Amino acid sequence: MEVLTELSYIGLLCGTLLCWDLMDFYIVLRRHEFLLTKPFLIYYMVRVFFSIVIMEILFTLNLLNIANKFIIAFLTPLLFPIFLQNLVIEIGGEGINIRDVFSRFREAIIEGTQSRLRSKKVGIQSKLLNSSLSNDYLKQQCLFLAPSSAEFDRLEKYLSQKDEDEARVGYIKALTRWGSIKHVKDLLKLKGEK
Repeated sequence: MEVLTELSYIGLLCGTLLCWDLMDFYIVLRRHEFLLTKPFLIYYMVRVFFSIVIMEILFTLNLLNIANKFIIAFLTPLLFPIFLQNLVIEIGGEGINIRDVFSRFREAIIEGTQSRLRSKKVGIQSKLLNSSLSNDYLKQQCLFLAPSSAEFDRLEKYLSQKDEDEARVGYIKALTRWGSIKHVKDLLKLKGEK
């Protein structure tokens, strides 16, 4: 019974930490694909490990005067940055600030996710550019995806001054900016493009 109780504390801690990290990364990336990347999973597992250690220290030393341990399990991931803020480890005569290590790790995950997204976007733009979809069809899709009619009108005004090839590139960029990569892939499939 004691093991099940301990596992329920750990489960609550892991769930709270995942929600916290999801919010943190989603605010910056506006995407959720980072959840399945190896760097994020490593980052998350390291944070889970340290959070469990901190939680067990709080339980053992009774540092928080809270009788309900579920509250401590819930609060530990939220207080994680505070615990790490002053933690400096001396290795080889040099101090390593653990909070800076986690911050750099977080930034690397964000940069990696944004880089993969840019690569996917360029890949799908190249497929659209080389597809047999007409400019009129691309224009029509832009009309449907535009955030507002004023935004579409600005695009049209700008592209009306361009030649056909430049207009095609303009429609493709607008499509991938206003629509998701999945939407553009579905467009290509619908029209029999690979």
